[in-house]
This record gives sequence, C-alpha cells and structure tokens, in this order.
Amino acid sequence: VTLVGKQGTRKSTAKDIAKDMFSEACPDIPIGAATQSREDIVKFMSSEHCLRAMNINGEPIEYRPMCFFVNELKNWLSINPGAMIEFLTDIYDRKYFDASTIKHGMQKILHPCINILACETPEWIIDKLKSKIISGGFARRMIYVYITDEEQTKRIAFPRPTAEMELARQRCVKHLQKVATISGEFTWSPEGHKFFEDWYNNMGKPEDEVMAGYYRSKHDQLIKVAMCLALAEDE
Repeated sequence: VTLVGKQGTRKSTAKDIAKDMFSEACPDIPIGAATQSREDIVKFMSSEHCLRAMNINGEPIEYRPMCFFVNELKNWLSINPGAMIEFLTDIYDRKYFDASTIKHGMQKILHPCINILACETPEWIIDKLKSKIISGGFARRMIYVYITDEEQTKRIAFPRPTAEMELARQRCVKHLQKVATISGEFTWSPEGHKFFEDWYNNMGKPEDEVMAGYYRSKHDQLIKVAMCLALAEDE
C-alpha cells in the first residue's frame, strides 16, 4: 500500500502511527530498513532469522514474513530501482522464490510474505507510471491510497491524543494481536461470489492507455482489499 499525497499532508505521520502499533502488536515479525537492497532482503528472508510457522488444519506450515514502513518510495527503491521493482513484482503472491548469486549461492524462500506501507507524492507516481518505470506488474501489485487537499484537517500547533483516541489505539493493537493468530483459507459467501462475478464481467476499459495494465489485474486488487476488510471485522 502506498499513501499518495502532496508534501505536508502528514503521510509519514500516519505511516509512523501504523508502524508503532504494528511493532507493539506483532514484535516477532521482522521490519526491514528504510533503504535496503534486494540482495540484502533475499539474504535475510532465506535465513533462519526470518523463518516462522503457522498452523493450517493441524499442520505447521513454514512461511517467511517481512514488513517495510517506508517514508518515501523513491528513496527505498533508490539503490537499484530496476532490480528492486523486478524482485517485488516476481516475489508477490508466490508460494516459492529462489535466487542464486556467486557470493551466497542458492537462496530459497518458501511462502514469502512481503508487506509494504509506503508514502509518495502524486507527481512522482504519475511521472514514473508514464515513463513505464513502475508500470506493468509492479503498479498492479500496489494499492494506492490518494489523499486530497480537501481531506486535511485544521491545524493544531500542539496535537495531543484524547482519551477517546487512546482507547481507539488500544483497540487497534488488541485487534492486530488477534489477527496475528488467525490462519486458514478465505472462502466466498454466495452474495460475494455473485457480486464479484457481475462486477468482473461488466468492468469497463480505461480511457487512459497508461492505466491498461492496472485494469487487467484490478480484480486482484479488489480481492486483496476485501480480505483486509474481512480481517478488520470483529469476527
């Protein structure tokens, strides 16, 4: 997920709050650096330090999670943008990923799970989409949340959390801890199945050619968001 908004829209503030809550709720899940090469990510994810297990139908299943909370997407991709984008595109939603280098040999990652919460400006996103630097597979795997100027709240020189805000934060942390224990398979409800079928079969085509690749996998985006919303429910 990338929070997209002009400079000063407090994207990083929201990202930092999310990172703090995640760190408190899930201290066992590794968090990557603000700037990190793909080689370093692969090295860590293939190591025993990243190995975790979840229970599926009574069977322990290996998986390797890693999270990133990124101030600016451009800086995170800066070491080798092309290689990093290819890596993130390739490892997305894969059951298995392997890489081989002369220095480290064969590195195998079973059930990789990389999650990213990044921030960026609309100008950079649009420029890189049109120049096809982040088009294709990568853009289709990222969910962009656009923040308009109208959504900004009034200025507060010394913002302080209210008692209600603190209670809301505690509920979020508690819910994250609960979600961390959930494992299993998502299933369709009859109503959801019918809605998705009708929506998918009648989805229009984009007017802008730049968005053609995104529209080809927009249904994947819809399902991912629906899964997140389902996990956000109390039950």
